[in-house]
Amino acid sequence: MLAAVSMLGCASALAMTAAVAMPSRALAEKPAAPAAGGAGATVRGSVTILDRDGNPKASHAGVIVFLDEMDTRYEVAAKPADQAIRQVDKKFIPEVLPVLAGTTVHFPNDDIVAHNVFSLSRVAPFDLGIYPRGQTRSVVFEETGLVKIYCNIHSRMVASIVVLANPWFTVTAEDGSFTLDNVPTGGATVRTWYPRTPQNSEQRLQVTEKGIYDLDLRLVEDLRLEVREESLTIQHKNKWGKDYPSKY
Repeated sequence: MLAAVSMLGCASALAMTAAVAMPSRALAEKPAAPAAGGAGATVRGSVTILDRDGNPKASHAGVIVFLDEMDTRYEVAAKPADQAIRQVDKKFIPEVLPVLAGTTVHFPNDDIVAHNVFSLSRVAPFDLGIYPRGQTRSVVFEETGLVKIYCNIHSRMVASIVVLANPWFTVTAEDGSFTLDNVPTGGATVRTWYPRTPQNSEQRLQVTEKGIYDLDLRLVEDLRLEVREESLTIQHKNKWGKDYPSKY
């Protein structure tokens, strides 16, 4: 069974786990260097995640890096490729997913138990209902912004979708490295989003044909943000605004 839901309305937002600078919403003139032609520059660098004492973490994976406030605006020419967040072992995989506005995200249940995927986010409120292993339900994310995803049955299941206005985004590798290809020349702001930091990084760039290969971005991880949603003391509510049963 495959069901699709298009998100055009608004609802009360859940409290976000971290402050985030959301992308500008304008989808205007087409890019000067479309990716299909292979033109454009390369923006490359690394993100270092530090603990509260200033020491580098063992892993620097899972940070979204994206370009915003670009001199060249992007016009969506075709429907973006579909993406997926799976439900496995009472977890969402991946837990962080950047997508282009207009993307359909599938939520296949590959677990041995039923789940109820939902969000109360302002930009894309939805409720997919309870469905068992082997079924998939889907949502089209039309508006840019942060969408926190939960399961109404299992309180520890949390994922984040960041809906962006242009295709120049990626997620850092284990060593923190990232690469953005075919970037139009001109001004742009590079930003990060990571669920366990109160302060994300941003830097204004001037992209030339030679590209940029040495960006160094740093974040300080605050596990207290993780504890708010992943400890046994769960502070977020279910879809009815009530506490989760203690057995979950």
